[in-house]
Amino acid sequence: MKFLGHATAVDMLEHLSHAVLSSGLKPAEMVQISMDGPSVNWKFYKLIKEKLSNDYDTKVLNVGSCGLHTVHNSFKTGAVAFGRCKIKS
Repeated sequence: MKFLGHATAVDMLEHLSHAVLSSGLKPAEMVQISMDGPSVNWKFYKLIKEKLSNDYDTKVLNVGSCGLHTVHNSFKTGAVAFGRCKIKS
């Protein structure tokens, strides 16, 4: 999805719905929405969460405004705990 100029959360929801949800992908398999934190992204998250709940009876995982770091650090902690990687000092 690509926007030139200003896009609202409603614009983003409309384009995501058209491009992704209507493309044959299963909404129940959508796990998380990545964002960079501005208010429009939180509004978009709220709208997509409501749409998925109302239209598809599914939920997305909220791992905060920077999900990549949260998921990466969680995976790294698990890998260290199971001896799959070592942290360099």
